[in-house]
Amino acid sequence: MAYRLILDENVEHEVFHRLENYGHDVEHEVFHRLENYGHDVEHEVFHRLENYGHDVEHEVFHRLENYGHDVEHVDFVPELGKGTADHPIAQYSQAVRGGCPDP
Repeated sequence: MAYRLILDENVEHEVFHRLENYGHDVEHEVFHRLENYGHDVEHEVFHRLENYGHDVEHEVFHRLENYGHDVEHVDFVPELGKGTADHPIAQYSQAVRGGCPDP
């Protein structure tokens, strides 16, 4: 006779916290294991959340604001825009807010 184990969120939650209690950084370990198998984890999570109806950029923007961060969207900064490379965005951030110097 075969049995089928059906997991629900409560079981996943218990397993997650039990592993954390044993000193595992579960999110970090899962992230890197998936990357080692060739997954672009950040990209996949972003699109999965979008598929569930989340406006990820909007949610992150407002969550950061609620934590007291000064957040700007690249679309509203005249010298930046979608598709701008990371370095010019970092330079803008440093100039405007006195961010960390270049490494």
